[in-house]
Amino acid sequence: MLSMVLLALQTATAPDSAPSPPPPPAAAQVPPTVESAIVPPRRPRPPAEPAVNQVAHVTILSGRSELWKGQLHLSSNGSASFTQTRRESYACTGDPGRRAYESEIENLNFSIRGATSARQQGYTISVSWKRPLDRNQTDGCQDMSERSVALRQTVDIQPGKSIRLDGDAGLAVTILLRPD
Repeated sequence: MLSMVLLALQTATAPDSAPSPPPPPAAAQVPPTVESAIVPPRRPRPPAEPAVNQVAHVTILSGRSELWKGQLHLSSNGSASFTQTRRESYACTGDPGRRAYESEIENLNFSIRGATSARQQGYTISVSWKRPLDRNQTDGCQDMSERSVALRQTVDIQPGKSIRLDGDAGLAVTILLRPD
């Protein structure tokens, strides 16, 4: 058996064995054929409604407290937003190994986005509010707790009519759209 394997190896590696023929030149190869395909015509999109400039009169409340009231300009298929940040710092006393102060941050964010496609209708409203816990309820610099609440909803807003959206923890937003 070993002699047969040796004979097969000698025959396969013998220098007098004929080399394999080279591949045909590229010009001699037959190019692939392209068959015609029937492509159905695209259905035309319905014409988009022209964008309308508007003013959004916005009031954001927490219970009975007004967090922000103002106007934002937007097109009916665009967006507008408002962000407010307040940062304060307080001295830490007592433990000399602790930092000298702690920061409290309050953020209020509002955005309104109009329909961006024929499938989407109305406006997407987003409101978020993050605030520190009342300092009277905390243990100074050892407990810098915070609370947050958010609201996101898509609604149909008719021009000239106001809507009110109520979220958790007393967060509410009232929006009135008028032509610009």
